[in-house]
Amino acid sequence: MRHQKNFVRLPLEGVANCRDLGGYPTNNQQVIRWQSLIRSSDLGTATEADLAFLYDYGVRHIIDLRTPRELTVHPNPAKDVERIHYHHVSLLDYSALSQAEIKARRLQPTYLRDIYLAMIEEKTLLKEVLTIIAQSNPKEAVLFHCSGGKDRTGIVAMLLLGLAGVSLQDIMTNYEVSYTNLTFSANQAALTDIPMNTLGSNPENIKQAYQHVLAHYGSFEGYFEALGFSAAAIERVVQRLVE
Repeated sequence: MRHQKNFVRLPLEGVANCRDLGGYPTNNQQVIRWQSLIRSSDLGTATEADLAFLYDYGVRHIIDLRTPRELTVHPNPAKDVERIHYHHVSLLDYSALSQAEIKARRLQPTYLRDIYLAMIEEKTLLKEVLTIIAQSNPKEAVLFHCSGGKDRTGIVAMLLLGLAGVSLQDIMTNYEVSYTNLTFSANQAALTDIPMNTLGSNPENIKQAYQHVLAHYGSFEGYFEALGFSAAAIERVVQRLVE
């Protein structure tokens, strides 16, 4: 059963940064579908009521973008929900690095920009994620998430919104809300050891990722072509996103 009311930030008890991408206007006078694409932080703290809400909201596919280590530390309870298809695609795997090396990287001022550009060039993995979304039923919602729902999730959201023709301004606005949602999280103790340049959602970072796509591929359509999508497949993705 579908909700009669759409939400921007979904009112979940245990998940701070779960948002519907619906409502953004595109450059051809369409809008992104409501209850179709949901971006989120880790679902590991989702309550049974939260999972029931997501199902009632229309979620039938969940794409977990976290690393295998993250899945071990915080298992995804959605894996056990009947009639929801769970997919795992790790977009950022630091398994070969020590914790000291990871921490050192995160302290670099350009850390977020660098990992965003690196993710964009991980074409095999991003094609897998985007193909799951493209092949899903437009009448069913797809939720994709990482840990904070900001970085890996943000790149996937940017690519989809960019392809659909959503403006850079709206993409930047959508991105920067994550910092506010995360700092309002009930689990603030978990945030204290995270460097501010990693926790923050400075819109300049997603702007640079957006500009990287245009500079290297000419357009978002060009990027999807580089992933291996045909013109017909790209059109199917766009029609999956808009109404």
